[in-house]
Amino acid sequence: AACKTAARLLKKDDKNDIVCAGIDYGECVFCYSPLTGYTAAGSPIIRARLLSTLTAKYESRALVSNTVSRAVDASITRPMEDINDLAGGKQLVFELIV
Repeated sequence: AACKTAARLLKKDDKNDIVCAGIDYGECVFCYSPLTGYTAAGSPIIRARLLSTLTAKYESRALVSNTVSRAVDASITRPMEDINDLAGGKQLVFELIV
């Protein structure tokens, strides 16, 4: 559901706006502090941020991790290429077709 929502939001956005997204799935910790506001931590947060920075390289509006691609309908993702993951291995990056 989150991928479809992201796809709809990115599709609605004006093509001239610079909007990109990186999406990953997994265990995260969310915290709130009156001083800092909301904070999220965990490997999926780091991977999503990395994927969002790669959107320009791949000329894509949204990239998703292998984990997300396995969890959604295969018709909405397209494989791109392997990148190094946080553990030093390889992870396939997928484009979210919007």
